Amino acid sequence: MTDRVSSVQLSSPVQITSDAGTRLKGPRLESVDILRGLVMIVMALDHSRDFFSLAQMHFSPTDIAMTTPAYFITRWITNICAPVFIFLAGMGMSLSSKQDPTRRSSFLVTRGLWLLFLQVTVMNLLWFFNDDLTHFVRLNVLWAIGWSMIFLAAVAYLPRWAMWLVAIGLICGHNLLDGISPRTFGGFGRIWIFLHVGGALSPWEGMTVHVVYPLVPWVGVITLGYLMGKWTKSKAKPRRAFIGMGLGLFTLAFLLRVGNIYGNPTPWKVWPETWRTLADFANGHKYPPSLLYLGLCLAPLIVMLGVLLERRFGLWGRVVATFGQVPFFFYVLHIFVLHLMAVIYFKLRFGQYEWLLTDPTPTGLLAWSEAAVPTGIYQPGWDLPQTYIAWLVVLVLFYPLCRRFAQVKTHRNDWWLSYL
Repeated sequence: MTDRVSSVQLSSPVQITSDAGTRLKGPRLESVDILRGLVMIVMALDHSRDFFSLAQMHFSPTDIAMTTPAYFITRWITNICAPVFIFLAGMGMSLSSKQDPTRRSSFLVTRGLWLLFLQVTVMNLLWFFNDDLTHFVRLNVLWAIGWSMIFLAAVAYLPRWAMWLVAIGLICGHNLLDGISPRTFGGFGRIWIFLHVGGALSPWEGMTVHVVYPLVPWVGVITLGYLMGKWTKSKAKPRRAFIGMGLGLFTLAFLLRVGNIYGNPTPWKVWPETWRTLADFANGHKYPPSLLYLGLCLAPLIVMLGVLLERRFGLWGRVVATFGQVPFFFYVLHIFVLHLMAVIYFKLRFGQYEWLLTDPTPTGLLAWSEAAVPTGIYQPGWDLPQTYIAWLVVLVLFYPLCRRFAQVKTHRNDWWLSYL
């Protein structure tokens, strides 16, 4: 019996059942693992910057007027992570063995709830080293993935044409809602913050909930991934379909951006330096994600996946794929390790690290409070080098761990492994 199937995003390898009823491991689609692994590697760079780069106290790396080419590229390249991560979550589900509607929905809902729980509890502890969740909670990417999975559990019952309307409508049309303020909904404005706007909420005095990832259009992205994952089984030439979809989305976002017509809250302008003009053009709004952001960050990776589909890869491909086979394992643990590395590094070098144990500004995106950083700790000439060194160290440390855990998931059928 043969079947072209892949791994479920953030889960164990696919399981299929033979005619004799024996549970067997299905083959992985290596191109998906490679793309996911690439995203995990780039994501680790972004999180190294979160803990090791103190330039963020003085300017945002995407502030075109203040940034430098090195800081902008370091931040901009990592924008690919969230959309590809969520896209592959949907694609992986469409390629898994859980195609019975009831079984599929049950897994998506329970998996989604599990991710929501981890985001509010474990991830906040690892990000801030603060076990008091009564003052500050940040809702990051696992929050978006968890709700997106729950959404997909329901929308997957629709006819495929209706799912396409949902996916394309949310991805391309959500910027039409940008002008709607939470105040429009009165007492229900908090729901609009969760769905579209993002920002800080105060459910009670002294408590801040920072919604970094509002759900629209992330639920559209996971639906698109689910629909396109089916193409690897149903289309005679899925590579062309993936490349065509990616180029179409990219072209749409590009042309709209050229005319400053639609698709991003902030228009671009011409700067004295050419690189700033190009950076401003490509600077898609991420929180919440704009059509430009998705068109420039997700679409090229869809094209890349089309190019990679059904190809065979050598040693470096297998190394990258290793990170992609255990993304949840890598995601959770590398946050903790990077945070701990930063504490040890700044303690040894400067004798101070207390800001790494503080909650960030409620409406800011830093992993710590900039007000708590002592003067003299920020050294511009060494700021990015220490970020990249920490990134390479964590990749070297985690590769053997990821390889070992991938082997465990390949050879064991324990149900709980599909949640790690």
